[in-house]
Amino acid sequence: MIKLQRPPEPQKLIDNKAAWQASLDAAILRHGSYTQIPKDERGKLISHYKDKEITEPLFGSSQGKCAYCECNVTESSYLEVEHYKPKSIYPEKAFDWENLLPSCGHCNKAKGTHDTGIAPIINPYVTNPDDAFLYKRIQIKPKEGAYFEAAERTKDVCRLNSPRLIDARAKIMPKLELSSMALEDAIKKYNATASDTEKQNIKRNIQEALSTADLTQEDSAVYAGFCRNFFKNDDIYNKAKELVSA
Repeated sequence: MIKLQRPPEPQKLIDNKAAWQASLDAAILRHGSYTQIPKDERGKLISHYKDKEITEPLFGSSQGKCAYCECNVTESSYLEVEHYKPKSIYPEKAFDWENLLPSCGHCNKAKGTHDTGIAPIINPYVTNPDDAFLYKRIQIKPKEGAYFEAAERTKDVCRLNSPRLIDARAKIMPKLELSSMALEDAIKKYNATASDTEKQNIKRNIQEALSTADLTQEDSAVYAGFCRNFFKNDDIYNKAKELVSA
């Protein structure tokens, strides 16, 4: 999980949400509750937030990745509009821009109707996940501190250590390890040579290797939070950074 920046509220949502909400509220009043509205009728009433003018900026803000697990659309098959506070419990927030997140089907289904109003989970638009999570090898863990309880709950509710995600991180890990090993070999060669020309050549090679490693940490990269955590705690990577900046 990485920190996300919420884009401005789409004009279509600004212009129409009051009317959409009023129609939903009227149906709730007629039927007694949100869950008692017939499925077909309910689907038509709430489908507005799936409009392209709303989903495009929302999905774009996460680079087409799930806000919770960071898988991309090709891995999860689709992205959905997820309500941080479930619309079945908080129907008044069905069209609240601040309540909408991009989520893969896996995380959305796992989260289900978990009541975040009572038991909050980490919202990456609000809380920097770097302050809440760390990784132990290929497992995500809550970080000690103010967000520990919410992070632990997020891990469990969204199943952030499910076999699907453990397998995905396991596939990435060898690439990260190989990148670190290549940097270590280059640093050794740099320290072993007395030739200024050769040192400059090796230094350029190290910079190129660092650039490749940095690609895995960009916002658009899948599982960028996992990759960032790896390199942040990798002594070789940090030594290489110091070497090329000297």
